[in-house]
Amino acid sequence: MTSRRRRPPSRSRLRAAAAGLLLVGAAACGDAPRGDGPAGAPPEPLLVVGADGLEWDVVLPLVRAGRMPVLAGLMERGSYGLLETMVPTQSPRIWNTMATGELPEEHGILGFVVDLDAAAGRPRPARGRDRELRLYTSRDRRAKAFWNVLGEHGVRSDTIGWWTTYPAEEVAGLMVAQCNTVDRAGGMNKGSVLRDTPGAVHPPEREAEVLAVLDAVEAELDALVESVFGALPPDLDEDEAWHVESCRWSLRADETYGRVAAARLASPERSAVTAVYFGATDVLAHHFWHAHDAATHGLDADDRTVRLFGSVVARAYERFDAQLGALLEAAGEPLNVVVVADHGHGPRPEVLDQGPGWFRERHGEHPRTKFGDHRDAPPGVFVAAGPAFARGGPAPADARRDELPRLAHVADVGPLVLALAGVPVAADTTGSVPGELLDPAWLAAHPLRTVPTHDDPAWRAARAAAAGDVVPGSDERLGQLRDLGYLDED
Repeated sequence: MTSRRRRPPSRSRLRAAAAGLLLVGAAACGDAPRGDGPAGAPPEPLLVVGADGLEWDVVLPLVRAGRMPVLAGLMERGSYGLLETMVPTQSPRIWNTMATGELPEEHGILGFVVDLDAAAGRPRPARGRDRELRLYTSRDRRAKAFWNVLGEHGVRSDTIGWWTTYPAEEVAGLMVAQCNTVDRAGGMNKGSVLRDTPGAVHPPEREAEVLAVLDAVEAELDALVESVFGALPPDLDEDEAWHVESCRWSLRADETYGRVAAARLASPERSAVTAVYFGATDVLAHHFWHAHDAATHGLDADDRTVRLFGSVVARAYERFDAQLGALLEAAGEPLNVVVVADHGHGPRPEVLDQGPGWFRERHGEHPRTKFGDHRDAPPGVFVAAGPAFARGGPAPADARRDELPRLAHVADVGPLVLALAGVPVAADTTGSVPGELLDPAWLAAHPLRTVPTHDDPAWRAARAAAAGDVVPGSDERLGQLRDLGYLDED
């Protein structure tokens, strides 16, 4: 595998170069009008699997130990390496960059929340918790995502659980929005779909199917939690129990998304492109990284935290591998598969800078602190396999993250999805197709095409008019984001 380190150019530079690029693209392949569908041989079905915060330095030892056999098989059959990310490493920014091929200043999703005081030019309150905030919604996105473009070109897609997709858009296929809602007990069901949340599923007549999956997952949730945490003792203290309870929603959401996606993949009416998001690998790492990486934090193997929670991060990764396997089994062959993570994970910088003593003091005084961190923007995971992809070769048996090649940037994911679906890529998009990863024979049968732009002034105007809607359960979700350390309280 050759190393490929680059960052996407600015959109303004791409616009300036668009005319020249289009001459090449049009001469080679011909421009494609909207609704033309794929050109040449029909491409294979495409499965895009997102795993939040997946860290190579956890993945590689598990692969070597045979504990992530599904991902290992994709790595063996295809190419794998680093996916460059951006600062700050906030999920809405990055997953929308992947969906659109644009940087946040272009697609408009700048973080988790909109500060309404700042937006209105008002002074910010002295206390962070007094700030007037609202969550971003899908209507705040100013650039078309791959599911919008696919539909315009006659390609059906299913998008399940992707960031900032509530309310669900009118796609050609199925969309299950990642919505943040209040459950019946008044708690938070992030990523769930409840009967009192209109607009979570499109088309709406498929909502009952999704709700049936959710109900089945809810009935099995205790067993699911135990599969990751093991049989926990009854004497958990209040803070230990809080950490465990704070992760249940992510396991519920992932299992719901995975089952919905697998059912669609196995269905005769499956779409040409399926994209599904899993988030528990990030959530559990935030809560239990110190137990996973005990030596860095000055913890011994017999420390209670390590004994109780030292295997949780690894089990979450194994759980993701099993969910990936269920998707592949449902989809069958031939299939192109792309697995992406928005960033990696590691200890908080303060632990590395100030040593285990800082951790022990902080953990003792603030036992609900999160010690898993990604503020230094560790690169994410990129794995791709299938008929479209060349084989990149194995990594050294003892490889670490920093020894893997840099294969793409998060902005390249959206253009790659369009290319793999046989849809033209816009020349003015910030990201680009990492063509060197594609098999030459596949490229000859499925030539890459370009169009000047996918921008639609009327579409953007409609988005601007609808922006600002309040997401159901916003107050609870804001509290959850604060608990995870994502919201600035200054």
